Amino acid sequence: MKSITLIVLVAFAMLIGACRDYYSTFEVINGGREPITDVVISDRKTSWEMGAAGPGEILSFSEHLHGEGSFFVSWTIDGKRYRARGCYYTGGYPARGKVIIEGKDIKYGCM
Repeated sequence: MKSITLIVLVAFAMLIGACRDYYSTFEVINGGREPITDVVISDRKTSWEMGAAGPGEILSFSEHLHGEGSFFVSWTIDGKRYRARGCYYTGGYPARGKVIIEGKDIKYGCM
């Protein structure tokens, strides 16, 4: 009975570890001096509306990105819409890191 319990616990731990690698987790940081609005993350199949961020504010993203490639980040400043590519990801290696929006430009630190 103890060995069955141990096997179940090990399988459960492996399942939890696998789920962690399933989700892309990163922060979108407003590194500029003006508020950004309508922040959207997209993987070409699904779009996630992240909302708005004032200067220095952080939006957290943790979702499953479909397919393989770079996700897109889009945002609005002063009525102008901008879009840029984010970190590269695959099914086995989800995107991790930080995306810093500075006005119309984007910087990222991918892990």
